[in-house]
Amino acid sequence: MVHGLLLCTIIYFGLFLNLDSLSIRDWDESRNALNAIDMSWTHNYLVRSCFGAPDMWETKPPLLIWLQTASIKVFGYNELALRVPTASAAALMLLCMAFYIKHKFKSVFMSYAYVLIMLTTVGFLYWHNARSGDHEALLILFETIMVIAFYEYLQQNKLKYLVATFVCFVLAAYTKSTAALFFLPGMFAAIFIFGQWKKVFLDYRFWVGCGVSVATILAYYFLREKYNPGYIKAVLHNEVFRYGNTDTGEFNKADFLYYFELMRSTQFYWIMFLPISIVIIYLKKEKDSALMKYVLLLCVILYFILYKGSANPWYDAPMLPLLALVVAFGFNKVYLWLNEYLKDGRMKAIFPALLLVAVFYLPFYATVEKNMNEPNDDPILNLQYGYHFNQLKKENSPYKKICVLQQSYGGGHIDFYKTIFNKYYGYKISWKDMIEYRDCDTVMTSDKDIKWILNTKFNAKSVSTCKNSEIFILQPQK
Repeated sequence: MVHGLLLCTIIYFGLFLNLDSLSIRDWDESRNALNAIDMSWTHNYLVRSCFGAPDMWETKPPLLIWLQTASIKVFGYNELALRVPTASAAALMLLCMAFYIKHKFKSVFMSYAYVLIMLTTVGFLYWHNARSGDHEALLILFETIMVIAFYEYLQQNKLKYLVATFVCFVLAAYTKSTAALFFLPGMFAAIFIFGQWKKVFLDYRFWVGCGVSVATILAYYFLREKYNPGYIKAVLHNEVFRYGNTDTGEFNKADFLYYFELMRSTQFYWIMFLPISIVIIYLKKEKDSALMKYVLLLCVILYFILYKGSANPWYDAPMLPLLALVVAFGFNKVYLWLNEYLKDGRMKAIFPALLLVAVFYLPFYATVEKNMNEPNDDPILNLQYGYHFNQLKKENSPYKKICVLQQSYGGGHIDFYKTIFNKYYGYKISWKDMIEYRDCDTVMTSDKDIKWILNTKFNAKSVSTCKNSEIFILQPQK
């Protein structure tokens, strides 16, 4: 009970603290937000839509949008409602893995180490992941449980693990479509490497699970195609052919070291301890090393799959919980080795806590500090309009008819605030490309070039400021 409460407290500070402080991000998070707004208004729970029309750009199945729509009913139309489902998914994954590790390895120390590794992993927490309204955190939850459940099925041949594998596979597909397939090649290879191919392929339950899960997934696609003709064609373009094709210029080709350098430099600093864990796994040859070898196999195969595709800084996110497990395994072995040299009973009792604090205090403090100051550290100028709109609402500002000027790039984040503020708070917000600024008299912008134009060609008077975003009243041309 005490350990559970302590883990929940740690997870709160790592995942939920100031969860709504960052403005809505452009592209995927804002598009998901617009989908959730539409679903909450139209009650069409089958077809994702944007501005009342079927969304043929964001063609993933709607599990995340269902959860965000439900969250909106509880928290309202705001940043918190859009991020609670993903942060909750990340929290559930951590709690499930902590529970699994405690019972699998009989080590409370390792369960804490795992949670703290994940909560100090930038690639798991931030952009496109646990603290944003994107698909990755939900995908990671289902894929992590899926691969662990499948390993236990290979070891124990129990139906509950096979059911968990297929249920999580279906939920992963309903979250992010073809991304649910990421680990299947590695899982298939593990069947042969572990010498379980006869047991698996002669098990009728395995084939029933394959058939039911595939039918459940395809049912959504064909049902939506019925009510949204052209949907399957859009899926093939957006989610199958698009990511392997780097000729369009939309995605860059990943060179072999791209994801390694990404993890080493920003997303998973703990990768520097991975070689120690690997040496322990292959030299000690203990029974509990089998899971680690399985996990490493999955990660290696997925790495080569990603390398052959296009480069995006969140595509490797499903690997991070598995790599963290390997690192935590190594930490646990080092802890057990050091603990053998302690003779004093009281020191043995407090040594696990002291070691965790020594290793994780500074990294976890950095996570909490970042969560506290995230808006202040937001470097992206064109994403700062959300802060300004929320400030205007809080101050009950008289400036309600506002034209946002931004050079053509994205704009979904502006559409989110425009849609909500116009409908519920009495605003009349529009947004235009900078070349259309002559149609406006009260404008908001954070763009330095547009500010220069306003200040040189108009008697532009700044009447409100929030970070780098300013509202100007435009006078006749000089």
